[in-house]
Amino acid sequence: MNEKIPPVEASVERPPKAQELWVSASETFPEEELSRMVHDGEFTTTVRLGDRTPNSEDPKGAYHPGHFVAFRIKRPDGTFAQDIPIVITETRLEQIATMSEEALVNDPVDGDTKEKLIARLEGAYDKTITPTDIVTIVNFENADGLASVEDLLRTHVLTRAEAPLDNPKDIEFDRYTVPLIEHDYPAKTPVMWNAAYKAFGIDAGNIMLVGDPTSGEHILSALKKDEHYIGGGAGVGFKDAVVEHLDELDETATEAGSVNFILKTEAGQLRGFNTDGLGFAEGLEDLFSQNDESLTGKRMIILGSGGTGNAVASALAGKGARLTIINRTVEKARQLAEKMNERYGADTATADSEDSIATHVQTADAIINVSTKGSKGALEGYSALAPASLPANPENLEANLKSAQEIFEMIPKNAIVADVVLAGKPTPLIAEAHARGLRTMDGIPMVINQGVKAFMILHGDELAEKGFTEDDVKRVMNEAASRA
Repeated sequence: MNEKIPPVEASVERPPKAQELWVSASETFPEEELSRMVHDGEFTTTVRLGDRTPNSEDPKGAYHPGHFVAFRIKRPDGTFAQDIPIVITETRLEQIATMSEEALVNDPVDGDTKEKLIARLEGAYDKTITPTDIVTIVNFENADGLASVEDLLRTHVLTRAEAPLDNPKDIEFDRYTVPLIEHDYPAKTPVMWNAAYKAFGIDAGNIMLVGDPTSGEHILSALKKDEHYIGGGAGVGFKDAVVEHLDELDETATEAGSVNFILKTEAGQLRGFNTDGLGFAEGLEDLFSQNDESLTGKRMIILGSGGTGNAVASALAGKGARLTIINRTVEKARQLAEKMNERYGADTATADSEDSIATHVQTADAIINVSTKGSKGALEGYSALAPASLPANPENLEANLKSAQEIFEMIPKNAIVADVVLAGKPTPLIAEAHARGLRTMDGIPMVINQGVKAFMILHGDELAEKGFTEDDVKRVMNEAASRA
């Protein structure tokens, strides 16, 4: 089958993000006073010469709202005081001649008049500044002051996901769960969880938010302080990123090496779980059981070795499957295979490169994509069954899909092709497998099963008191997912 190659937009090289924002201490504003003002919210604005907004091409980097940077205080001797983490909340361009002096109200260093600002800029940049020069007003806040989801939304650290069905437009709940994802996509978590909350009379809401996984430490710190936050998912991009910033890890997370669900305990600690692997294995097990087969001894080709790959590999190995882990970076595949062999036995897993896919699929009982190929973004048009070269231009896409079609010819007719990627339409891998009459499993069974298990971790006792079971939750979430 010839896969239609989607149109590709020309890639735009973005300017680098600035990683620091620094000011000089002086007799008027010594180091200790500047530090105090930042911590107390009295110093929240500064001015930079030229364009430093997100669209800037300044090699020193652009300041992006919602991005965390280090606030640095330069001492008279040229050394720097201890960094203070801050979040950029707004940037805007102004011409000095037309800017309002109100913009300088929370900027003690640059002064409260344009004349003082010009004098400071001339000293800092060692050049003559005129009223016609362009400057960037940079507003920021102390990161330690972020203490709620509302704070994270207000400062643009997180934004509401638009693609998922039934994702609330606000967070006016007494209790809420917050799944975190790296990019917006039609996830089913909000519709499933909010349907369950309604069906079981639980006064809570689930709202999916988009953020930068590299900001995970600051995001979790704010969530931990939020009295309304009771837990939530760690989705695409966050599964690995949050691990080191959690207070505790459940055995499922330790074994998988990644997290897909976070529980805030009664003591206010954040504990990580991983229900992804068990959720996926349960779905695959159901598919094999239709032929009265189990997972024991089955040969599984796992394409990818990231956070979800760890969880899926661990769950399948625990049920007696034999794994071949294939990854673009072979060393990562080897590390995961070694971990599986240490835990489940020496012959549990092997590792290989993407160039070996054609060889391994010939004896496979199931081929499983846990990579980001096929997911929204640069890799959306690629099949996971073959190497992908970027940029995603027609030539590279055609080469990938052509190689994938050749490899499909080698897959046994009774094999199952599975993909954990949840997209608005079948991924190239699933679409081709389905067209060839192979049994397929998309990401929906895993999403439903892992969601049910996570919901029970958080609300199991509450449900039991009301006479509801895990089967009831699965029924409700299944019905909700079918609407999305």
